[in-house]
Order: sequence, then structure tokens, then C-alpha cells
Amino acid sequence: MPNNVSVNKSMALFADLRTGSSLAEVDAAVAKVVEALVASVKAASDMRAARRDVANLLDYLHALKTSRHPGRVQLATALGERILPLLYEPEPAETAVKDDYPFLEEEAAVVERGAEIMGDVITFLCARDRQHPRRGKQVRDDGIPPLFLFAPEFREGFRRLLSVLVRSYMRNKHSETAVYKQVRDVLSGKTVGDVSRYDRQINNLVRTALDRAQEHHGKARAAAEQSQAESQSMGTAGEGNSATPEVSPEQEAARDAFETAHLHAQDAGYFLPYSLDFEILAQIYTLDRKLIAQGLVALGHAVVQAETENYVIRQIDRLNDTHDLVHFDVTVLSAFLYGNKVERISYKQMHDACLGAAPSRAVMLRMRPLLVAELARRPHQLARRLVTLSEDKSVGREDYEAHADLFTRWLASLNGRRFEDEISGCITLIEGNQILKPVVDWIYSSRRDPDLAPMAINDVSIRRDEIFRR
Repeated sequence: MPNNVSVNKSMALFADLRTGSSLAEVDAAVAKVVEALVASVKAASDMRAARRDVANLLDYLHALKTSRHPGRVQLATALGERILPLLYEPEPAETAVKDDYPFLEEEAAVVERGAEIMGDVITFLCARDRQHPRRGKQVRDDGIPPLFLFAPEFREGFRRLLSVLVRSYMRNKHSETAVYKQVRDVLSGKTVGDVSRYDRQINNLVRTALDRAQEHHGKARAAAEQSQAESQSMGTAGEGNSATPEVSPEQEAARDAFETAHLHAQDAGYFLPYSLDFEILAQIYTLDRKLIAQGLVALGHAVVQAETENYVIRQIDRLNDTHDLVHFDVTVLSAFLYGNKVERISYKQMHDACLGAAPSRAVMLRMRPLLVAELARRPHQLARRLVTLSEDKSVGREDYEAHADLFTRWLASLNGRRFEDEISGCITLIEGNQILKPVVDWIYSSRRDPDLAPMAINDVSIRRDEIFRR
């Protein structure tokens, strides 16, 4: 693919886009890249190389700033929707490579049990477990796909990811002796019970697979970042002719596992952040549910008893004394999503807790990986929804205004420096829609002043009414 003339030309056109490029120019450039990539993937004789090239392109896009390159969001989205399904579609039965691993059945049973264990964690986080303090209470519904933590479908996404990792990293004598032979005795009926009898050994195997994937994932990302930096210093970024970093089979396996999970998330309708890594997944797999429950109870009391916003933020910050990074993020996200209205924390409170964790965006991304991902994607996905529903007559004025109000409140909550890229991405999504022009003007002219948002929303409704009368 790097030597494909059509892909190179389209990427050169895409690289020429600037902040002042019109929406039509952005759409045309993205369409040309996607068209060229579709043709290239379909003609590829080496699918592994094609996957590697598209993965490098995704890394490059996620490294760009939307405020400086207006086509980043559209192209990254298009790659996920149009290209990844082509790269990872199941092989026809007649061409699939036969797997003659002697512990194939036992391996599948271990992967299935690992998925069950992750499924139990997700069931708890979805407040469907008796241990969850907000079980049976309200669930925030903003009309956007759930984060993977709160999507029962992620059990299958994790199973697919784990299957790739175990197959790639854990086919060794130790796994066979310590786990698979015992599982074989259960499956054959020689040992009474089920596979869960060996949960300790299975959990160790799963954790080892995730740890090894994290190691190789980190090496691959470091190599890609170095390659991008060298390309940019040579003025070749985006032209498709930069050197492709060497990728080992182990690094390929880590990449393939994530892409397989991302593809399932897209099909099943939940959100899997690009920033997610295997270490975070390992911590979620072994999540301390009691710690999450304790944090939720404490935050619920804080919200109900609070007389000021600062009191709630201080109580959220106190979780740092008892919760590590992942448990902190999961607790705060749960407090935002679940519970009666009077006990849930707000989007702004979640944002402020995230902002206070670090002095810069880079540190914030490291300290609050799940919170940043959720804060960033919610306005973006709501912006897409606003565009989709703008000319839908079945959506009444009141309902559409509620969506627009939520969007402006979320956008007004974001710190302009820390979330500059996300705000620019939202503008890029809506600025070509004439109905939503008052909201774009509100963003630019008032610097997202929440007090002036209702006037912009009313102007949007007037524009919708005019279109519907035509």
C-alpha cells in the first residue's frame, strides 16, 4: 500500500488541507483517500502488510491536532467504518488456515472462561449485580453509544481480543502443563466440576497474555511515533512515502487483537477508546468491586449533601487516597451514569475532577485515561447526532432543542486549552450544516458562553422550522 500511486496522491491531497479549508474540500479529500484505500485493500496480496499500513495511518491521524488539520476526525472515522471491516473480515472456510494445535479445545475453553469473568465485571459495572449500590436506580440516557465498561456486549469483544492474544503468546509448555492439561481432565470428565475450578490458573494465564500484549503494544507504538517524528522532520508526513517501522509478529498480534475488538465495538454499538491499552484491560479484568461500591456510596452522599460545587470536587479528589488510576476513573464514570438524578455527578464535575489531576494535557491523559476518553467523545458523538437529526421531521422541536442544550452545556464545560482538539473536532462536524450555524457562531463569538447558548438554540429551531415549511 505505501507504493500505491492512487493512495499516495490522495494522501498528498489530504495533507494539503489547512484550517481554512472548506467543508467541501475536506469531504472531497477524505472521500478520495477512502476510495483509494478500499481499492488498495481489495487488491492487496499481503493482508498483514495492509493491516500494518492502515494501523500506522490511524496512529498518524490520532497524533494530529484537529485544530490544525480539519480532516483528521472524518478520515479516522471513515477508516473505522469502511476500511477495518475489509481488513479483518472472516476468512472463507475453504481458505482458512487449519489450526492443528493439540490443545485447541482447552485453549478455547480457557478463553471462554476469561470472557465470562470479564462479563461478570461488566455485569457489576452495569449495576445489574446485587453488590452494586445503585442497582435498580436510574441510568443516564443521552442517546449516544455506551462506553465499553457499561456495555454487556463487550464480553464478546473481550473474548475475541483474548483469543488473539492467547493464541499468539500463550502456546507454550508452561500453559499446557499448568492450565491446559487440567482443563482437559475437566472437559473429558476425568475431573469432576467445570473449568471455573481452575480460575486461579486461568486468571494468571489471562493476565500474562495481557501483560505481554502491553509490552509489544508499547514497543510498536514507540516505533510508530519515532517513524512519524522522522517523517515530519523530513517533510514527508502524510505523503505515504515514509519508511514503515519494522513490526514483529508479536507486535502484529497486539495490534490485531485491538482492531478485532474495535471492529466488534463498531458492529455491536459500544465505544472502545483508541487510547485504551492492555494494562487498563488487565486492571478492569481484576477490578476490586468492593472498592468501586465504597467510592460510589461516598460520592452519592457528597452530591446529596453538597452546598457548593467545590465540595463535590473535593470529595471526588479524596478518592485518590484509596483508589488507583483505573479504579478512580471507573468509580467517577459510574457515579456519572448511574443513580437517581439527585445523587449523580454532572458532566462538569467529572470534567473538573479530571482537570485538577494534572498540570498539562499530556499528564492528564496519563492520569485519567478513561475519564478523558469519555469527556472527549460525548460532545463529539452528540454533534454527529445533531447533524443526523437536524432535518428529521420525526424529531420534534422540544426533543431536538434538548439535544442541542445538552451539547452546548457539555461543550461549555470543556477547558479550551486542554480540550482544544475535541472542541475543534465538534466544530468541524457541524459547521457545514446550515441549520446548526447559530451554534457554530455561538462557539466562535461568545467563546462558549453558556448564558448565550439558549439564543443560539432558538435560532437553530427557527432554521429547522423554515426548512420543514418548504
